Amino acid sequence: MPKLESFIDYGVVKTSPVAISTLREINQPNYPKDALRELVLNACMHRDYQANMPTRFYQFTDRIEIMNPGGLYGKARPENFPNVNDYRNPIIAQALKVMGYVNMFNRGVSRVKNMMIDNGNKEPVFNVDKITAFEVISYSAIKYIDLQGNRDDFPKSFPKSLTKLIPNYFQDSDRNSIETILKSLDEPKSAKELALIMSCSTRTFKDKYLDKMMQAGVIVMTIPDKPNSNKQKYKLVTDHR
Repeated sequence: MPKLESFIDYGVVKTSPVAISTLREINQPNYPKDALRELVLNACMHRDYQANMPTRFYQFTDRIEIMNPGGLYGKARPENFPNVNDYRNPIIAQALKVMGYVNMFNRGVSRVKNMMIDNGNKEPVFNVDKITAFEVISYSAIKYIDLQGNRDDFPKSFPKSLTKLIPNYFQDSDRNSIETILKSLDEPKSAKELALIMSCSTRTFKDKYLDKMMQAGVIVMTIPDKPNSNKQKYKLVTDHR
């Protein structure tokens, strides 16, 4: 659970300054952290653990799609959702509550909707018509280009970076992982921070991703003359010639 929280905090939620008057602006998050946390917890709590399908978390430029195996369970039906709930995994649900990850049962969907709307997002879509899966689609409150601080260089370099990496260094099946790393580098990050976002060890991240991306010239060190510095971070190359 701590890794999931770190992934949401550092790999998904971004803020961008948005003007609210001539002289004032606020930092607008693309998604409220607590709402995403609630959705991920619900996916873990309600999924069918006898199914082989993994819980899927797909982040696109304008939305996030979360899908877990196992549709509505027990007394819950499309016609009474979300007013009626039932628990496929009551022991897991109780454990999450005891550990402090869940505060109140049967309130998750309404809380998520309220938090999204309060943050400026569209109301999320809960697809309850699938028989063997449960899907939630949440829409970003800000445009993708805003996540890059309104810089022109990053969005233009993004497709060029992908072209350099796939298929020369990575397979097309790695595209989602590569996009996640590129999106995370809206500002320089350490290998440890990036590994945390990718839910792997620092050594695995370097071997699997970082070394290849540096070899391709897509990522460079912020302190190139001191490669082993404990302050070392990595940034995107935005000028692809």
